[in-house]
Amino acid sequence: MKTVHAALAAATLLVSLAACDRQSSNESDVAKAQQEASKDVTDASRKAAADVDAAQHKLDAARAEAEADVAKANAEASGKINDATAKASETERDADKDVAKVRSESFSKEADARYDVAIAKADADYKVAIE
Repeated sequence: MKTVHAALAAATLLVSLAACDRQSSNESDVAKAQQEASKDVTDASRKAAADVDAAQHKLDAARAEAEADVAKANAEASGKINDATAKASETERDADKDVAKVRSESFSKEADARYDVAIAKADADYKVAIE
């Protein structure tokens, strides 16, 4: 936008200088040229302002869309994390049940073995006592 203003100001200056160099006897032509140059600068400034405004609207829309996309991606990621956490917890509970079952079976087998040993020892003691 600044370059547009600078270019238009330079054009105005050149038109003004050209008018001075001619030293035209008709000052109304110079005034008319200055007026047209001023109008051109004003029109260019308005167009540039409109272009900047349109660009700002596009930028705002793009930012809003990007923020919506990020929010959606975050929600999807959170859902996946929650699902994975729930699955991991379920797997851990299943593993704990398996460990408890194996531990229970182990204690039962150990108790059975101790019982068998106690019976064998009692039987041996009984046989010794009979002899």
